[in-house]
Amino acid sequence: MYDEGRFVTVLCASETKFEVKDELIYYNVDLEKYTCDCGLWQVSGIPCKYAMVVVTTKRLNVHDFVHIYLTKEYYLKTYSHVINPIPNEALWPEIEHIEVLPPMKKKMPRRLKKTRKMSKDEPAKHKRSSRVRCREFGHNVRICKGRGSSSIHKIVNVLISV
Repeated sequence: MYDEGRFVTVLCASETKFEVKDELIYYNVDLEKYTCDCGLWQVSGIPCKYAMVVVTTKRLNVHDFVHIYLTKEYYLKTYSHVINPIPNEALWPEIEHIEVLPPMKKKMPRRLKKTRKMSKDEPAKHKRSSRVRCREFGHNVRICKGRGSSSIHKIVNVLISV
């Protein structure tokens, strides 16, 4: 990371705000708010390479810009409490009349229907097919034994309103 910082240009905007140029991209670094435009410093709590360049250019202590929760003092405070061990399961007290039920089944969303839902006052339309040769409804090429056994069969969709 030290080598990457050598090719970065630092421009001072104010006492705590800086503009860092890395090749063709500019990043704004704010030492007062502990922020950088790359977002790495805000997420990790550790200064990114652009913030590190600014801190080292100003000859400041890098440890002052690391989040307080990442210090040794807070690490020791976090693990200073006693974690009591759990006793053996065989020694647990018996509890009667408690029945654990499975979770409720939740109906999952499904794929939408292709056609729209008709309103209650809209008349229903039934679609039936008839074969052109025999002119009977419900017939298709495979099951029709009527007249006209040519190889070209056409099925006409007829809309009949009930």
